[in-house]
Amino acid sequence: MLQEHIERFIMLASLEMPNLIVSALFQGAELSDESALLTFLLPKVYSLEELIDELEDQMELILLYHHIPSDATVFGHHCCVYSNPHFDHMYKFNAVSDERCQCDTIYITLYSSLEVMGVELRNELVETGKRGRFVYNRKVDELLRDFI
Repeated sequence: MLQEHIERFIMLASLEMPNLIVSALFQGAELSDESALLTFLLPKVYSLEELIDELEDQMELILLYHHIPSDATVFGHHCCVYSNPHFDHMYKFNAVSDERCQCDTIYITLYSSLEVMGVELRNELVETGKRGRFVYNRKVDELLRDFI
């Protein structure tokens, strides 16, 4: 994935979502042929619920799931939102809570194509559902309709 694409995303996201994305808090990127995984420290520590609310306030983001891997601990609760493909953006946000159910880091995957994004989101939803429980999850058929 081109460095230019990553830089453009960081610039635009920091303008559109200043409560979540601050360019100075960018920690780095892991690149592959089909995607780039960007890591950002959040400007403030959010509870997972507050973070989900903040993400859902963004017009073009759709909540894929809020998942609890084990009721025995608050560590590891996680969520995923993705950009609405009808806005011509191709990215998702993931966050995982710590032992206090707080989040200080967000992981953003930028995709090279809608096809790759749709397949990866579907696979993530199915695999995540194999353990723990969902507080909320988008149905697979609803997810796939977003990409048609």
